[in-house]
Amino acid sequence: MIKENQRLLNQLHILSDGIIVFLSMLIAYWIRFYVFNGAISVGLRTTVYYAILSGLLSVFIFAILGIYESFRIARIYKEIGLIFSGMLLVTLVLLAVLFVLHMDNTSRWQLAVFFGVSILLLSAKRLILRNILYKLRKTGFNQKHILIVGSGEMAQLYLDKINLHKTYGFTPIGYIADYDVLDGADYLGKYDILESVLEEYLPDEVVVAIPGEDYERMPEIISICEKSGTKTSLIPYYALYMPSNPQIDNLSGIPLINLRRIPLDNLGNAFLKRIVDLAGSLFLIVLFSPLMLITLIGVKISSPGPAIFKQERVGLNKKTFKMYKFRSMKVNSEENTAWSTDVDDRR
Repeated sequence: MIKENQRLLNQLHILSDGIIVFLSMLIAYWIRFYVFNGAISVGLRTTVYYAILSGLLSVFIFAILGIYESFRIARIYKEIGLIFSGMLLVTLVLLAVLFVLHMDNTSRWQLAVFFGVSILLLSAKRLILRNILYKLRKTGFNQKHILIVGSGEMAQLYLDKINLHKTYGFTPIGYIADYDVLDGADYLGKYDILESVLEEYLPDEVVVAIPGEDYERMPEIISICEKSGTKTSLIPYYALYMPSNPQIDNLSGIPLINLRRIPLDNLGNAFLKRIVDLAGSLFLIVLFSPLMLITLIGVKISSPGPAIFKQERVGLNKKTFKMYKFRSMKVNSEENTAWSTDVDDRR
């Protein structure tokens, strides 16, 4: 049933998106030439052609970007981000078409307004639709029926989450495992009845969350689910040690899950950070230079010795560097070996 509902929802999405983008072009025409009293460079009839082209382009690009897939558990900002990307592509394609056809009289401001209005209306539609679906799911409609395979810690955690967040619209049919140990769902039997359970209950999705000691059963479970054509999702028994958005590399067909991804391994990220470090440091040094000058004088007056304290620290790739700071202790022989304490006579 959920598949039919999702198909109907996608069809409504496609139709309504096309209409909204079509109307956005007309609204942009009205705002540009009537609200701001601009000199009309193209007629309404030409704008209608633009609007039709924009509507068709938008649903095509949205489909490529995956906007018509299920966003049941995804955050709204992810969906709006895809809408932004999609409409940016639509606008760029329109500009390219106008350039190729030498239609230089078309208002670029009209296209800019169209870009903003379309994103605003498309995002508002999805926000409204989400709220409607949340309320429907709370009352038991638009449910996705889930069969859980396994009785490990992650299976219980998954059950707790879907039972707590009713707005997700997940209803557990039950679970199969060697032992009846989970709370929040009916126990249907052992692993060997999986095939018959799939035929009887026809779940929308199978969530496999078996413990580590049962992992040898995984090939058979996946094979049975594939044979029945049921969507299957896996929750690894080590999922608690994984980040929320793991990076997956591929080694000749072998997926490698990076448990700790280092953003600065990316050259672009490292370059941007270096720019921010240098520019930010220079700005703050100039901004606080009067305060640092006062501090420098205060340190010199308060005790004999240099005002700046130099210390060796370990940085990126375990390379050592010299760190400079205002001296807050008396000059002493322990500065390189001993940490400061709550009660320290070196202060």
